[in-house]
Amino acid sequence: MAQRLDVGAKVTSSDGKHVGELRHIVLDRDSLKATHIVADIGPLRAGREVFRRGLLGDYDRTVALADVASVTDDGIVLRLNEADFMAQPEYTASHFERPHDLTPGEVDPSDVIRAEDNLLGAAPFGPALWMVSVLDHARNEQDIAGGTPVWRQEPHEKIGEVDQAILDASGRLDAFVIRRGFLGRHEVILPSRYVTELLEDIVHVQISDADLEALAPFEA
Repeated sequence: MAQRLDVGAKVTSSDGKHVGELRHIVLDRDSLKATHIVADIGPLRAGREVFRRGLLGDYDRTVALADVASVTDDGIVLRLNEADFMAQPEYTASHFERPHDLTPGEVDPSDVIRAEDNLLGAAPFGPALWMVSVLDHARNEQDIAGGTPVWRQEPHEKIGEVDQAILDASGRLDAFVIRRGFLGRHEVILPSRYVTELLEDIVHVQISDADLEALAPFEA
């Protein structure tokens, strides 16, 4: 039975707690099989994290697809209780490090930061640092968020944005639901057979004009 993963869908723990909303779906680039979902827990559920990140920070947890118990029109139910869910790894792992030279032998903004760092190193409040964020997924995986643009390769043009993902019973991508149009926006079902490449912040497809016009409308 196909599962429809709607970005923004409610995520509920096994003990019935509303723990977040679906933010991303992580797909294997080669097999198009979903490996993880990313749930946004929001600052109200973040506890002490809010003091470190502020109200506008990223708050999320990465959950293996195997820990998803069911997907219904009401949202996603996990096999994890609330405590186990909150213990899952963050999707964005952030840490601080000393600035390094981005272009050795050339003057760039990193040289200015490092010069300031040398001056501040002797100050009571210590040296300058910058934050580095790394997405928590494997090299062969790609995250797909709501609104990710979909471009066809020939002719090279944007045909819409991802709204939902539909998975088959094995967890493989069966189709994307994409939003098309500008004034008269509508949703259509784009089967995965047209997907040729998943890149950072973009989905590439190869589809003819006739097939594009013949895509079935999506009805919730």
